[in-house]
Amino acid sequence: MSRVIVLKQNSPEIRQKIEDAGIRVCICCSFKNAVWLDCHPDSEAAFDVHGVGYSDENLSVEDELAFVEYDWKQYNVKVIECKDVDEFINRIKEGGRK
Repeated sequence: MSRVIVLKQNSPEIRQKIEDAGIRVCICCSFKNAVWLDCHPDSEAAFDVHGVGYSDENLSVEDELAFVEYDWKQYNVKVIECKDVDEFINRIKEGGRK
């Protein structure tokens, strides 16, 4: 089962704190409508954080987020939702354990 670590927050300050912790933050985190952040610890880019919520389609942010959550469920992705940026950083550094 693959996993995703999710922070349902995104701001320049949060991204800076993640970068200061030594974790790569993709440019997509700064895209308009990237309202969440995620990291896939089981992927080749295990320590990269990406933005969630933006879309190349004509979807609203809400519809895009609903699609992402639906997709995770369809592919049995274990969602590890973090309450704040510190937990998000710690979970990434731990490789998504716990």
